[in-house]
Amino acid sequence: MTINLRMLSKHLWPAVGLLFGILLLGASNSTNAQEAPPTPQPTATPAATPIPPPPMATPTPTLLQQTPPAIPAGPSYFDYKGVQIGMTAEEARQKLGEPKQKGKKQDFFTFSDTETAQIFYDQNQKVLAISTNYVGKQSGAPTPEAILGTEIQAKPDGSVYKLVRYPQAGYWVSYNRTAGDTPIVSVTMRKLRVTKR
Repeated sequence: MTINLRMLSKHLWPAVGLLFGILLLGASNSTNAQEAPPTPQPTATPAATPIPPPPMATPTPTLLQQTPPAIPAGPSYFDYKGVQIGMTAEEARQKLGEPKQKGKKQDFFTFSDTETAQIFYDQNQKVLAISTNYVGKQSGAPTPEAILGTEIQAKPDGSVYKLVRYPQAGYWVSYNRTAGDTPIVSVTMRKLRVTKR
């Protein structure tokens, strides 16, 4: 059998070329597939952790911050023979009787050789202050406990003094006793001054 090479090459070369082209195209696609960078996959972004606010500073007490003094309880001494702060002059005279010395600003009363009293009035003729004096050890003077509700530490000479303010009652009370063999006890109550702001 004789093979015609010319006829074989005429039909074979186009088939080889087609096959070669297919191989080249496949190789090219394979190379492109290898060189193409991978498509990045979306990743979940972690949630930002909130930063807590700084703790508030606690103020520390200073030496200047002190507990205010306690307001004393109601007064033990609130009248003298029925006369009170704020009462009218006429009402005071009705309680105490006729004064030994009478005036617009004050009245002076003598009850015995050992007990006297002065009643002071304001511009509206109302009781502003009451001052009583007891002379001698046998005068029957009230004790500090009866007037202020507490004892008073005596000084070395035997004298004592204390003043207590009662803001809620609106007046102050003082107790004073002089030294010596014939002490004088003075008990005073006076309306507190109202300061205007």
